[in-house]
Amino acid sequence: MVAPKRGFILYLWLILLGGIIGTNAMFGQRPVVTSAGFVSAASCQADADRGPVIVPGRLFSLFGEHLAGSDMVAGGSPLPTTLGGVSVTVDGRAAPLLFVSPSQINLQAPFEIDSSMPEIVVTTPYGASDPVRVRRAYDAPGIFVLGADGCGHGAILNVAEDGSVTINTPDRSAAPGDFISVFATGFGPVSFPPPSGSPSASTTLSVLQSVPVGQLGSESSPILVPVVFAGLAPGMVGVDQINLRLPDDAPEGCAIPLWLLGASSGTQPVTLSIRKGRGKCQDSSVVRTANLTWMRASTTGPGPSAATVEETFSAAFREGAASWLGPTPDPTIGKWRSFGAAGSRPRCGGYAGSNTDAGTLVIQTGTLSSQRLVPLKSATGEFLYSQILPPGSIRPGRMSVVGQGNSAVGPFDSGLDLPAPIEITTNLNPGTTIESKRSFRLSWINGRPGDLVNVRLLSGIPLGQSDTIYSGLEYYAPAEEGSVTLDPIELLPGRPALPLAPSDNFAVIVRYFPRTPLKFAAVGLTLDGEHQWVYEFRFLGLRLRSPND
Repeated sequence: MVAPKRGFILYLWLILLGGIIGTNAMFGQRPVVTSAGFVSAASCQADADRGPVIVPGRLFSLFGEHLAGSDMVAGGSPLPTTLGGVSVTVDGRAAPLLFVSPSQINLQAPFEIDSSMPEIVVTTPYGASDPVRVRRAYDAPGIFVLGADGCGHGAILNVAEDGSVTINTPDRSAAPGDFISVFATGFGPVSFPPPSGSPSASTTLSVLQSVPVGQLGSESSPILVPVVFAGLAPGMVGVDQINLRLPDDAPEGCAIPLWLLGASSGTQPVTLSIRKGRGKCQDSSVVRTANLTWMRASTTGPGPSAATVEETFSAAFREGAASWLGPTPDPTIGKWRSFGAAGSRPRCGGYAGSNTDAGTLVIQTGTLSSQRLVPLKSATGEFLYSQILPPGSIRPGRMSVVGQGNSAVGPFDSGLDLPAPIEITTNLNPGTTIESKRSFRLSWINGRPGDLVNVRLLSGIPLGQSDTIYSGLEYYAPAEEGSVTLDPIELLPGRPALPLAPSDNFAVIVRYFPRTPLKFAAVGLTLDGEHQWVYEFRFLGLRLRSPND
């Protein structure tokens, strides 16, 4: 993560106020930029999966050297395409500028970008930078924060029943059931887009074509937050406004994690304050838990001969308020439900994710000698325990994790017995066609009583020029049942079909894991730690045929 020179929200307020500031700096060399310096203006991070990406019409920050002779903020709108003698082109089109400085430029990506890999060039009175390429994405959202590093308290307004608004802070909480407005950037196409550099209109609203999903609390058991409006913020340039209604049972606290899922990726988690009766927030007691996971993932496809196996160990030690952080809930068994496989999203480790350093871990299996694993601290403050293991490390037998302990988490010793994997007996070789007008049955053998099998049927749907969104259905079944079946339904009279979108990029993902993870205790863990194994089977390169084919 590249930290911005100052909070981006400050620039937005200065634009609204029509302010222009300037600070002299050394300036006399050709500008230097790299693709790694191109990040979301809200999260201050690049996309975790796709790297630097650009979304037409949205706001981004570009970091480099010798970018301008002074700090300057644009005053009023439409935004200029030259500021302090500095200009930026994206795919040959002039980009509206919000702020320039010797090391940072904030800009709006033109709505008119055509290329899937546009070039970005910075030009100053002393020359032009070498072009850098970024990937055009359908969406790459981030939420603005009140601080400067892309993580922390979100730029969120509390909306009262009388229409009055206040900024959400620990002193001015929203109440469960209240409406809030979240300000972001990077969501996808809208209806009635304004001209590049101009604010969105308040008469004809620019509504997002794909409505985000709001989630609150813990990543392992998020609470759905209904979205009531999603579009460009009226009167602002390149800013998305997402209005949500907090659930009546929303957790209370001063720093409740909130994030939004777009069509192909999601935002970083930010925090907001919630309290019944509003006013100054009150935090519940702090809890700490742990998750240890062994995973063996087998992938076939999308090509006829493509097959890989990856074996990994990961651990996460989390700390948060008891109002929202708790044990992993049991899944709903025996019922198909909608599932969307959004890509990874930016991280913030200080209040979400793996935010606790638990010291050195020693891992061992029947075929893997003892390995010491220390956490790597990410740029966003997460302590990441993750290790790719040699082939054959994860096989039936004893798997052990020994925590050597530190001041946060005491020593522990947890071992589990890994069973043999299930065997999928349904033919899912790459190129297999599944008929939408017939029942689909996925079968397996060797499922152990007391374990679970999760089946996901996902249609890959193209988004724009370079992105794909996977969505479909999932089902949890007792492992000993040996099969699950999805039957056609009459979506149209007399034309039964599976309730899935036809796709030439269809995938079946099967996961086999224990219904109840092994529990372990350690000093410093206020909740039991969970130790588990997962076998995952990914079948790619399938086709779901339309009933009309």
